[in-house]
Amino acid sequence: MVEDHPRVEELSEFQAELLISNKTPLKLYQDLLVGKNSIFELLKYELICVYCSQIPGALGILLRKKLYRHVFKKMGKNVILGKIVVRHPSKIELGNNVVIDDYSTLDANGKNNKGIHLEDNVMIGRNTFIHGQGYFEMGFNSKVNMNCIIQAEKLVKIGRNVSIGAFSYLIGQGKYNYDRFDIPLLAQKGRSKDGIVIEDDVIIGTGVKILEGVKIGTGSIIGANAVVTKDIPPYSIAAGIPATVIKKRRLDR
Repeated sequence: MVEDHPRVEELSEFQAELLISNKTPLKLYQDLLVGKNSIFELLKYELICVYCSQIPGALGILLRKKLYRHVFKKMGKNVILGKIVVRHPSKIELGNNVVIDDYSTLDANGKNNKGIHLEDNVMIGRNTFIHGQGYFEMGFNSKVNMNCIIQAEKLVKIGRNVSIGAFSYLIGQGKYNYDRFDIPLLAQKGRSKDGIVIEDDVIIGTGVKILEGVKIGTGSIIGANAVVTKDIPPYSIAAGIPATVIKKRRLDR
């Protein structure tokens, strides 16, 4: 028989926050989505990030271009925002000429985290989910194609001139502990390493999965559907499951 009231230690941090905290529904909403507790910030979030987010066409793009700078931590010039979902906007920084396509999510929810930072000329493809629970940074002129998932529990740092193929998954979160048997695995906190680092001038193919603790060196190419479980040296071509180096682009390296 399943207990109606599980013990606190049997719940993940997120579940405990939702199920057994003494916070009102309004306070929970503010903590999970808005990021600030004042009524003024709540109203601003509702009017801008909720109602303006779903206005279609040129009018929606124009309104978001004008209004979202009042909720983001920073927003540069010539930013184009589709019908996107934004959580904790005060922890999100966008450079100049950033483009984010429809149905994407920028979620900077987290405690004492740095959130999300996109430099100039970054492009985020349609239906991409970015969770900056720790810190997510994307460098100049880099792009994420459609239907990608990026989880930055600790750190995901992407350099300049990087392309990430569609349907890719960057898993920047720690592995589960499995030492205890008196509570579920899901309730045991993960063992976070050093996150994920992708250096400059890298191409990631379609459907690639990059795991926690991996560094991909400058000038590398990762083949489609690879699973990257360990560091890839600079100027390498890697493919397979797990990804292995099959060729060096520069023999002097």
